[in-house]
Amino acid sequence: MKKFLLAIAAASLLFCVSAFAQPRGGQNRDGDWRERVNAERKALIKEELRLQDSDPFWAVYDELQAQGEELMKARMEAKKALREAVKDNKPDKEIEPLLDAFLKAEAACISFKDTKRDRIRKVLTPSQFARLLLVEERFMNRQMDQRGPGGHGGPGQGRGNGHGHGGHGGGHGQFNRQQ
Repeated sequence: MKKFLLAIAAASLLFCVSAFAQPRGGQNRDGDWRERVNAERKALIKEELRLQDSDPFWAVYDELQAQGEELMKARMEAKKALREAVKDNKPDKEIEPLLDAFLKAEAACISFKDTKRDRIRKVLTPSQFARLLLVEERFMNRQMDQRGPGGHGGPGQGRGNGHGHGGHGGGHGQFNRQQ
């Protein structure tokens, strides 16, 4: 009995040490975190829509995901530049082009969502498309729950005190205009 309890204690200790050794929320390995999240999303979509790896949907989806990531990156960079200029109390003549760049990047993201929706509807049945919309929203909500307030933290930290949903805003996988 002592050996059994000792083995359980050792296994518990090993589990705790390995859990703390992992980077939380992808903060240290952003590329690894992004790949893991994308793989989880694709597996969930594949299961929910009952798709095969060879379905034409995947080529369209992968292309659109890459385009969406580039647009969101441009939006985030424009927003960061604008935020820094405002924080530094730059004059209006310096803020105006940054504001224009941000608004242009944001408009491109909104327009892209319409394009994405239209292209995907061409390769899915209406019921598959409806399931895709629902699974993408469920997936994004789950990711926000895991990331916690402000998009930081690791799994299980929840949304905190209810003052926001975390994440980076916009969402690549969402097909609506709400942000």
